[in-house]
Amino acid sequence: MNPKVWSTMMVLYFYCYVAIDQKKEWFNTYERSYRWLWAQLKGNESLKKECLDIVKSFIKEYYGVGDDVVEMDRAFEKEISEMVESIKHPLKDRGIGNKIYLYILYKGEGYCGAVKVQRCISRDMSIGIG
Repeated sequence: MNPKVWSTMMVLYFYCYVAIDQKKEWFNTYERSYRWLWAQLKGNESLKKECLDIVKSFIKEYYGVGDDVVEMDRAFEKEISEMVESIKHPLKDRGIGNKIYLYILYKGEGYCGAVKVQRCISRDMSIGIG
């Protein structure tokens, strides 16, 4: 596995276990890093879990992380669960199909313009559709 993947995982758990009090300062970086990491692992949930468990164990032992910090991390995981799901499933339950349909109706393009509209929406929303 790419060493950058391992180092990214280490940084993510460093944030959660060691620098939790500075969350405001690192949260945006955490989100970008998590997106990158998920793409590198190609959406393989079991691989992600296995690797993160190894890193989590190492960081806990190396920094002497106590149970109170582990509890704070669990709370943080709940806090970011929606963000994590949106990274794993970017189109799920977000009404993207409805937005395309409404956009088509609004622009009066009709069904024939769907591909053109999808490209436009993809570019505007920075997501891949279709």
